[in-house]
Amino acid sequence: MNILFVANFPIEDNKGGVQRVTATLAEAFRALGIHVFYLSLSSGQTQTIQEVTQFFLPDGSDLQREVNQHYYTTLLRENAIDVIINQAGIYGHVMSFVSRNIPKGIRLFTVHHNCIRCLQENYKNIVKGGVFGNVAHRLDYNWFWKILLRKNKWKYGKFFRNAIAQSDALVLLSESFIPELKTYLSSWPENKVAAIYNPAPFKVHPEALHGKENRLLYVGRVEYTQKQCDLLLPLWKAIHQRFPDWHFDIVGGGSKLKELMALATEDTLEHLHFHGFTDPKPFLEKAKVLVMTSSFEGYGMVLVEAQAYGVVPIAFHSFSSVSSIIEDGKNGVLVRPFDLESYIEKLAALLENESKRFPMAQYGQQTVTRFMPDIIAQEWLHLIHSKT
Repeated sequence: MNILFVANFPIEDNKGGVQRVTATLAEAFRALGIHVFYLSLSSGQTQTIQEVTQFFLPDGSDLQREVNQHYYTTLLRENAIDVIINQAGIYGHVMSFVSRNIPKGIRLFTVHHNCIRCLQENYKNIVKGGVFGNVAHRLDYNWFWKILLRKNKWKYGKFFRNAIAQSDALVLLSESFIPELKTYLSSWPENKVAAIYNPAPFKVHPEALHGKENRLLYVGRVEYTQKQCDLLLPLWKAIHQRFPDWHFDIVGGGSKLKELMALATEDTLEHLHFHGFTDPKPFLEKAKVLVMTSSFEGYGMVLVEAQAYGVVPIAFHSFSSVSSIIEDGKNGVLVRPFDLESYIEKLAALLENESKRFPMAQYGQQTVTRFMPDIIAQEWLHLIHSKT
């Protein structure tokens, strides 16, 4: 079997998000004797990434150019591709490109790497944090948002409808996302929508359960719209007053990093450490608790990674797939969105009770095994073979 992964950007296994899980799944397929290729929908030179050939379009500036279409169909034919896994999303121009002129017999699976209902529930924050944010702040009226929400429903409804129609299956990252399609669609063929977790691109580290320090950890982009990093400072201020011997490490870069650092200095917050974009592994080895303040996520891979290192995650129950990762009170803590006071109290209860935290860390490492790449690869193969 020959599988082609299509992505918006070059696949690099040392990067986060879709790139990392794609490389992980590709490695699991290769271990089963499956041939894997990458196609980046951008310009570049053919290269080899971890023994996988990565192709680029002749002109990544315009997918619909005939030269790109010809290159794509030739690539499919010359490499005898059997399966296309579209990691580039449900968007119209992507679906039009990847589904057009596919030779008969090739199966196409489109993966949606985000939540679904959250795209509407958080639409106001998404717009305010985007390129039209200034306009949205000036027109912050009910009539304005009603118009935008109607546009949101129409736009994403069209995207999901087309993705389902043009693919052998639309693949979501959690079973909980399937009923959420009703946010945008009245109905869909059940046999054309599936759910498969992203594979965990790391191993469980039992040794990391020991030698922990009194450290909290945040890992991710430092921005406000989705990640809500503006909550980290009042959170830490309240926690540090009650637990003065604890430290808080913030690992990640982003548009609000400098602003957040300035606010922390202005507020003279102690034991708060900004590390920028760097490898989180040394921090995961030391931390006892990982904090997530996101308004929404597609999957929340950092939660799984924390559990693999024996770090107990705490997060807002603000996206449905989080309950696929965190069993509240068993391998992590979930908090009512977006109750910061409740978040602080639940976090404090976790920090002051080591006899509660340690069993949660142990159980977290056990639950991570369901995301292991070999298991996820088999689920993919089951789906692929069901469409033959």
